[in-house]
Order: sequence, then C-alpha cells, then structure tokens
Amino acid sequence: KPYGHEIPKLLAEISSYQITQLKADANNTQLFTKRGKKIVSGYSLEIFNDLCDEESFVRVNRSNLVMVSFIQNSSFEQNKACVNLKNGDLLELP
Repeated sequence: KPYGHEIPKLLAEISSYQITQLKADANNTQLFTKRGKKIVSGYSLEIFNDLCDEESFVRVNRSNLVMVSFIQNSSFEQNKACVNLKNGDLLELP
C-alpha cells in the first residue's frame, strides 16, 4: 500500500505509460490514454498523484496530472501561463 492507499485495480489493468492525462472530476478521476480512451475511476486525483512516478507525471494544476512526455510546450496566453498538450488541450498553470 504505497502512501497508505489501496492501489486502484485499474492500474493493474492498464500500465501507467499508456496514461497521458488524469483529470479531477468531483471525487472521481478521468484517465485518458494514448489511444484516446477515457476511463473514470472512483479514486480521487490526490491518490493517483501519490501513486504516479514523479519523473513521468507532473501536477500542472489542482485538476490535472499529466505525463511529462505528453506536454508539447508551454506558453503565455492572455496573461496566463499555460501548457499545451499533444492532443491540443491548453491547461492553465496556477
């Protein structure tokens, strides 16, 4: 039990290198895969944040945990710092 959490069964079914982004959704987490699949987990983003490898994933804001290699670049849009993801999503930095 890393960090006192049960490991979500989902992580046994899908390897972390297939996950590109994790997004908070109330008390659930939406996981997005390299193939564009969306999976909803009953675990909070905080738990996934504790379980994910710090060198592979970065918490870009309160709602998003992103695979580092999925970040295309960073930019400054409308006076806000952002990261641009390879899927075209733009995420604001705090």
